[in-house]
Amino acid sequence: MRSNMKNLYYDVVIAGCGVAGLYAALNLPEEMNILMLSKKDLESCDSMLAQGGICVLRDESDYDSYFEDTMRAGHYENRKESVDIMIRSSRDVINDLLNFGVRFAKNPDGSLAYTREGAHSRPRICFHEDITGKEITTTLLSHVKKCSNVTILEYTTMTDILVDGGKCTGMAAETKEGETLHIHADNTIMATGGIGGLYEHSTNFPILTGDACRIAKEHGVELEHMDYVQIHPTCLYSKKPGRSFLISESARGEGAVLLNHKGERFVNELLPESPDCGKGVQSNLFGRTGTTGCKAALYPAQGRAQGKKERGSKTTGGGDLYAHKHQSS
Repeated sequence: MRSNMKNLYYDVVIAGCGVAGLYAALNLPEEMNILMLSKKDLESCDSMLAQGGICVLRDESDYDSYFEDTMRAGHYENRKESVDIMIRSSRDVINDLLNFGVRFAKNPDGSLAYTREGAHSRPRICFHEDITGKEITTTLLSHVKKCSNVTILEYTTMTDILVDGGKCTGMAAETKEGETLHIHADNTIMATGGIGGLYEHSTNFPILTGDACRIAKEHGVELEHMDYVQIHPTCLYSKKPGRSFLISESARGEGAVLLNHKGERFVNELLPESPDCGKGVQSNLFGRTGTTGCKAALYPAQGRAQGKKERGSKTTGGGDLYAHKHQSS
């Protein structure tokens, strides 16, 4: 039996209620009628899981270093124009988030405090404790919920786009009750995240299945650099199925080191001037040393001899939130 079908009409439809979708909604004109779709409940969103923080251009003297760090992390395959936009706009984005009420860490004099993460040659990461993603997402969500022009549908999954005359005219979706929605809209935004939920071992929610990428491919939209998947080499080791608990890369940025099951340091966790840098190279090293998916230890820079706890090292499909999402733009 064919499921019920309903037609809905909006100016904008957005698939995804993470930081990207919420920020888009808040930056659209208030006179636009907006519909947002959340695949599960609003809390089951990978933006909520991001720990480390967002990188930002500290000042003009930081530009060349930031640009080179980003290009090197992307093996110089990045689009230089995109990297420039990311860097140049990062300060405005941070100021926007501050104006929305995001509580980034600050120094005693009121200036922003910065930490450091892998592939960065200097501290330039804005953060809130160890739950930066949750802080940003919940803050933006609180503002979106106050918008009279925005409607949010939870447990509603984008299944396709609507096409008329070779033009995208909206989105098809399905509710948890099995009802099909045809959402007609002048503007369609896909903010569904990455593919981390497809991995056997991942720090992502299982619902993160690359829906936008799949639908784009099915409609002949060109996809670029699909082999670039952000990984995090550190999470709490567990044999249980489902999402693993992420250990933020900020731990490595602050000086923690990775040891394999023999107690040997086998990867340079941080330095961008080293050939063993960044997540892409780290994933290759894990594979070559047989460490992927096995127990390893992450020890803090201070007091490594005390209170050693065995933790896990597994490849994942995503995790921390970057300024404009990814260093390898």
